[in-house]
Amino acid sequence: VFAGTALMEGLMVNYSSLGAISAMVMVMAIVILSSIYPARIAAEIAIPDVEKTWALKMPEGDSLTVDLPFLIKPGEKSSIFGFLYSLFDEYQSVSHGLFTVDDLKAEGLDKTTLPDPVGNEKNNDLSLSFKAWLSPFDLGIMQYASFCVAPAAHFKQFEEIKLNLVRHAGEHNTWYRVNKRFVNLIRKQLLKWRSLSDDEKDFYRKQMTEHLKKEAGSSAE
Repeated sequence: VFAGTALMEGLMVNYSSLGAISAMVMVMAIVILSSIYPARIAAEIAIPDVEKTWALKMPEGDSLTVDLPFLIKPGEKSSIFGFLYSLFDEYQSVSHGLFTVDDLKAEGLDKTTLPDPVGNEKNNDLSLSFKAWLSPFDLGIMQYASFCVAPAAHFKQFEEIKLNLVRHAGEHNTWYRVNKRFVNLIRKQLLKWRSLSDDEKDFYRKQMTEHLKKEAGSSAE
């Protein structure tokens, strides 16, 4: 292309030279090899489709326990449960979308040790439970869902979130298949919680405190 222009005037390139061919091959090889390592790292970090990287384990009868792959500190559980409560509260009395929720409850096993607004949760164990109808709703798939927190198996200073699902109505195989969409949505919401600022996390922590106080008051009545 440039041979006939003034830019290449006086420059004669010998394309039959073994040295020139070797140089071109070496440059191409360096470029290709130098892209392999960052490409592998990018493939491990940036997952384009979550459904290609995880599989929902098989249920035991009508019960399915999902270990959500998120580690949290003991002082963070009231915040993340407040975030989840706000999420599922939006799906109450809603008949469209992936699911609809009823009988949403947040409770601590020890009602006398409610978390305070600054995250001093003491030994309180939080749980979140509700009924969920999964789409397509004409199949009549209904399940009981509950979240709880347990010590992490491999990291002593952290805790992990467990999701327990119990089928109440609907065909078993269909219930198992559509739950992957349900669990996938929850996984994405937990990633959103990770991106919140400290003030936003504190807002959900305070909301969780208020929900627990209301539940404790309702139980006392």
